[in-house]
Amino acid sequence: MSDYTKKLLIADILVRIELDAMTDNDQEILHAWLAESQSNREFYERVIRGESLSNYEAFDAKVDVAGLVKEIQLSIHKRKKKRITMRIISTATAVSAAAVLAIGIFLPYFYGDSGQEDPIMNKELAADRIHAILSLPDGRQVGLNREDDEGRAWRQYAERDINNAKQYVAEAPVEIRVDIPRGGEYKMRLDDGTTVWLNSESSMVFPKEFQEDRRSVTISGEAYFEVNRDEQRPFIVVVGDSEIRVLGTTFNITAYEDSGSITTTLVSGSVEVVTPLSTATLIPGNQAVVTSGSANIEVTMVDTRLYCSWTTGVFVFEKMKLADICTQLTRWYDVDFVFEGNTGEEKFTGGARKSASLGHFLSNIELVTDVSFKEDSGKIVIMPK
Repeated sequence: MSDYTKKLLIADILVRIELDAMTDNDQEILHAWLAESQSNREFYERVIRGESLSNYEAFDAKVDVAGLVKEIQLSIHKRKKKRITMRIISTATAVSAAAVLAIGIFLPYFYGDSGQEDPIMNKELAADRIHAILSLPDGRQVGLNREDDEGRAWRQYAERDINNAKQYVAEAPVEIRVDIPRGGEYKMRLDDGTTVWLNSESSMVFPKEFQEDRRSVTISGEAYFEVNRDEQRPFIVVVGDSEIRVLGTTFNITAYEDSGSITTTLVSGSVEVVTPLSTATLIPGNQAVVTSGSANIEVTMVDTRLYCSWTTGVFVFEKMKLADICTQLTRWYDVDFVFEGNTGEEKFTGGARKSASLGHFLSNIELVTDVSFKEDSGKIVIMPK
């Protein structure tokens, strides 16, 4: 087993520890690796404690990186099909789902940063950037930079708005809107205790206080819900002509206008997806897709982690086209991509922390695909190698 392969195997095991899915064989491999050196033990302890590893060099390998990349590229070119995955482990066993995440998280620590000098590639996400914009009924807008008071910061502004606006009809629910700009995401807690994560370029309209017989919000973009159970008041998410109805559950909805569909992914509990012509009840692991212009509902089983990982601070992709991946990167890093030839059709399996620089992530994609990236006039150009 090569030194490089061993490091990816250890990364895989470290992620399975986090997933509470460690096997007896994993333990034997890990114990042997820990016994090899003090630096291995120190690295392991830092991972378990969740410390930053960005400046930690003890796990770096003295490897001919240029030679490794050349070897990888040669292997890829020998493949007739372009359904590229992370094939840099030359073992008989396929990379596990945990390794998909492991590679994206730990590979930068094996070999350092991407070395890109382009400012767009290396730009960091500003710590004080606006995460959400709250629009109140009296016309005021408030920028929310962090999750104060356990996601209830919006309430203080809503209370002030209501107290000062006598034109509101007492019986009418006061609706509030929150918009998430590019590069932002925001977690908030609603009146009933339901928690909502809103992704970049998403919005939600919701009442300050829910009605007695129902709880209803309207969204566009992407949102992840943890709904507090209330037998007397179903929770309803309105997305275009569709509704997702629940009592208490956890699920993700993706409904960006440019996606051409509404996708509901159920993590736990039960939800009912309703269109003007169809209804489908989902069980955990189900994903329902309603294509724009159609009222039909297509239900499949999926790995929910691939659709909900964004709420935990990581990107995870499995055999996803670069065109679709770059759509997500555009929203998060606020940068546009230009595709040359058929580069958008190239597929990638892997992941990365959302806190990493853009160049960090793109360099990993370059390692295992037939594309390269360059900055040109404020955009990222994706070219065939």
